[in-house]
Amino acid sequence: MPLGERRLPQIVEIPTDPASGARHPGVLSPVDSLEDPIMSFAQSFENEEKPPEYTPGMEVKTLDYGANMEPRSLFASDVYITIDTPVTNVFNRGDALVGRVVIAPSKDMPIGDLLIDLQMINILRKQKKYNTFRMTRSISLDRHKVPTEAYPEDRVLRRGLEYSFNYSMVIPTVIGANHCEHQGMLPLHFQLPPSIGSPSEMLVEHCDCPQKSVVIAYRIRARFTKPGNHSEKLLAAQQYRYLRVCPMYPPLLVEPEHTQKTVRLKGGIIKRVPVGELTMAVLNVPALSLTGATNTSFAHLQLKYKPLEDGTPPEIGRISRILVMHTLSRISDVPIFYYPKHDDPAVFTETEMWKAQKCDMAKSDWKQCQDGDNEYEMDVHVPLSLPEGVKPGGRLVPSFFSCTSSRQYEFKIQLFFTGLSSASIRFPVVVSRDAPVSTPQDEHGPLLDVDPVLSVSNPDRYALETLFLNDTIKIGQLTEN
Repeated sequence: MPLGERRLPQIVEIPTDPASGARHPGVLSPVDSLEDPIMSFAQSFENEEKPPEYTPGMEVKTLDYGANMEPRSLFASDVYITIDTPVTNVFNRGDALVGRVVIAPSKDMPIGDLLIDLQMINILRKQKKYNTFRMTRSISLDRHKVPTEAYPEDRVLRRGLEYSFNYSMVIPTVIGANHCEHQGMLPLHFQLPPSIGSPSEMLVEHCDCPQKSVVIAYRIRARFTKPGNHSEKLLAAQQYRYLRVCPMYPPLLVEPEHTQKTVRLKGGIIKRVPVGELTMAVLNVPALSLTGATNTSFAHLQLKYKPLEDGTPPEIGRISRILVMHTLSRISDVPIFYYPKHDDPAVFTETEMWKAQKCDMAKSDWKQCQDGDNEYEMDVHVPLSLPEGVKPGGRLVPSFFSCTSSRQYEFKIQLFFTGLSSASIRFPVVVSRDAPVSTPQDEHGPLLDVDPVLSVSNPDRYALETLFLNDTIKIGQLTEN
């Protein structure tokens, strides 16, 4: 073998596993690794032994040692986790996670068990003057039990071999009831929140909020414990594999607030003077989709205009639409026991505004009101859409509510009148991963009839799943304790 070249070890495989998928290596030192790994590796050539006997169902192949073969890692064991699935960037609720945990120990490593589980990590941050407050909460969503026959008989992982352990888990459709203190009072708290931000301490612009106030991450955790009965599990090695999850749920049924606003329009060339009063009202809560054939919805905007003197209603020349994104959180031992609004003083809100989208209006179809003198009214169905290039897994995620955080959206519509001042109004919208298109006739937003997807490992969660299919929620309304 040429100098500097090394041969890769042959993988120890379970025959029933196709053992495919891209590798994501990670390096982690064993907790009790105190001896010199270079000297230990060199001595192996003098005392080369055959691989130990393993239980049926596991195939072991020896490494082909060469005179110039280097260790895989001088100071640590290589541990990585693979997911055997077609190439995908975002996972959905109910998706199966099948793959392998692979370890190549840098020295002989006695182990107790291999613990594999799926975790959801919620990290909250809040900066106050020069201090940063942080709270981390983790929930285990599913676990895989490694069968006894998959381990070596002596429970020792030998240096110079690569071991592969299969796992199989399912992303659940809902969070277990034991992770929410409200016991069904707030059904939306049982939904899985989407991945937000990066678990890294550094800012990742394409997925993080500017202040990283909320980070929600999903990861597969693999832990090799040391042998023996310990009051606490002592780890020999561990590794994580992060994945992005964007669950597909029916759009939230939010009770319309009938948002209303009255402004005075001003006109004039030299001096602006009031010319009339404009009342704007949004009668529905539009729903927008991150995926699907279209991500366009409509806002039912009702306009009423009353001139201060005899006059005609103004012409609308252009309409501007701006998406406003609110990320809510609360760092406290007491969970949020209601669905808060973005302006609630009890929560911390981080707000972002996206680039404005503009469109021209061909004609203003004003009609004189039948119940009022010199008053005019008009209904406008304003098309709404998400920014171009939006995909699941980025900064734009579905609307959600949890015990510690929330993501809510608004649209700001600004009307530009010919020769007069402009007027604007804000109103809530709902964003889901996939949703039907709401039509101008929708009063309470879309209602999606969905057959719940049951978790393979927890079919009894059907009762929780059906809690939030038909309920209309009221944002900002307190619930009974």
